[in-house]
Amino acid sequence: MNNDVVIPLVQNVTLQDQWSGTIYPNGDGWVNLKVAQAPASLKAMYVINDTAWRAKKVYKQITENASFYKNESSLSSESSIPVPVTKWWAFTVFILAMGYLWLAPRIYKS
Repeated sequence: MNNDVVIPLVQNVTLQDQWSGTIYPNGDGWVNLKVAQAPASLKAMYVINDTAWRAKKVYKQITENASFYKNESSLSSESSIPVPVTKWWAFTVFILAMGYLWLAPRIYKS
């Protein structure tokens, strides 16, 4: 069975002898890459399963969360008691809004 795959290459604009291409392997494990014009240029690469790093990512997230909440708890010890907004502030905002709604049609009547 022949598993040869043609990879389209793009030449670098500034470096004329540099080419790059992207491959998408079908599975994990060792993959051999070779150039058809130079059979001696065999390169091997290992494709890792994408779920293999999940445990490392979860551990990193847990440690980052723990350090964040440890720092957060030290900051929250200086918490203040919330003060309710007085009725006068709400009344002032209401009067200003009603004044704008009454005055806006008269200003933009042109």
